Amino acid sequence: MRTAKTSLNFMVRLTAIILVCSTAAATSIKCERETLKGLKGMQVLVEEIKQGEVVTALDLQALQTDIEAVLSEEKLEIHDSSKASWEGNFLVATVSVMRPSNDLKTLTDWYIYTVELALRQRVNLVRKRWVKTSAITWIGTLTGVTDLEGLNAGVKKSVFINLGKFIEDYRQVNE
Repeated sequence: MRTAKTSLNFMVRLTAIILVCSTAAATSIKCERETLKGLKGMQVLVEEIKQGEVVTALDLQALQTDIEAVLSEEKLEIHDSSKASWEGNFLVATVSVMRPSNDLKTLTDWYIYTVELALRQRVNLVRKRWVKTSAITWIGTLTGVTDLEGLNAGVKKSVFINLGKFIEDYRQVNE
């Protein structure tokens, strides 16, 4: 019993450290904010990466609709996802979920998730200005640990924390 409590205590502390570091990493620097200047709209994509046998009940379509609603409040145009084009701006939310290995018997009911929100924009290469490509110009990442019951809420909260940071950076360069 003492081993399980010690392992759980360790995981809680590790999660706190990861969340603090992830939040600091999601704070963008000035050059990332500059890529948001004059941004008129984007297409929103939500992807889930299942690792191992993790099955989640995430409603990706509802999450995408919620993200689009927040962006619309900021007067950003939402481009139709049925007309995908690599030349546009994409705000991509990627959710990765994994379960610790069976070697950690005390953590079998816990899940580790990572939520990344990244803006991909069409850019021209500096050295060859005629070459265009899609690149990540803004990114926010958060990681968490939770049980199965808290997984959906944890993922959704992390998406909206990242989205809040994106909106904050967008406002700073477009006021």
